[in-house]
Amino acid sequence: MQQNGESIYGTSASPFFKLPWGRCTSKKTDGGTSLYLLVFDWPKDGELRIPDVKQRVKDVFLLTNPKQKFVYKFEGGDLLIHTPSVIFDLVNTVVVVKTKGKLEVTSNMPALKDGSILLTADFADIHNQGYGTYAQLAGSGKESVIQNWVDSRVLLEWMFNITEPGKYKVEALIKANETCKLNVKTGYNTIESKIQSTNDKFEIISLGEIEITKTGDQTISVNPVRENWNAIELMCVELVK
Repeated sequence: MQQNGESIYGTSASPFFKLPWGRCTSKKTDGGTSLYLLVFDWPKDGELRIPDVKQRVKDVFLLTNPKQKFVYKFEGGDLLIHTPSVIFDLVNTVVVVKTKGKLEVTSNMPALKDGSILLTADFADIHNQGYGTYAQLAGSGKESVIQNWVDSRVLLEWMFNITEPGKYKVEALIKANETCKLNVKTGYNTIESKIQSTNDKFEIISLGEIEITKTGDQTISVNPVRENWNAIELMCVELVK
């Protein structure tokens, strides 16, 4: 707090739904907005991706050392900040993005696109227990994967937005060495799905079909059937309309 208090005191909540590498706060300034990027997990590719930033960026720098500037560019509507190979703080490094004009951000909550809703591993909330073996996230974006999913009590959960109610096929990209079972739940829908061995490679597995009757924000959870559980790795869940 002594070093990074500016990113907490007098700020507003994050304008983004979720940032896989950390958190964000914001603060209005004269003629613009300051975004404080609280980086807990540095992306291995050395780039912080901030989704759908429409404002002009005036400056990007390290909060604890404003002379430390960062190179940035826009790509596909996202702001990409190139970070040096040196990690400044293993716990929490705060990068400040100063923008000009009123902040406009489109939510990056997963939603229907090209007929499906893609839920990548890095957008999952991993509910590990207070003791036991922890499932862990590796990588980011479409390359992210949940590994070490050994404990049958671990539950994964995603939030997403429904604009078109209807029936959706539920598929997952999974690597399983042995047969096991998963429970998939959203709203009043519950599916028990059997996962066959994929012979140590990732395969698209059909988990069943659900019907979503309402628009708006929804959640879907995936958890093991305990008496039929063997460790798996999971890269994504996709709802196909």
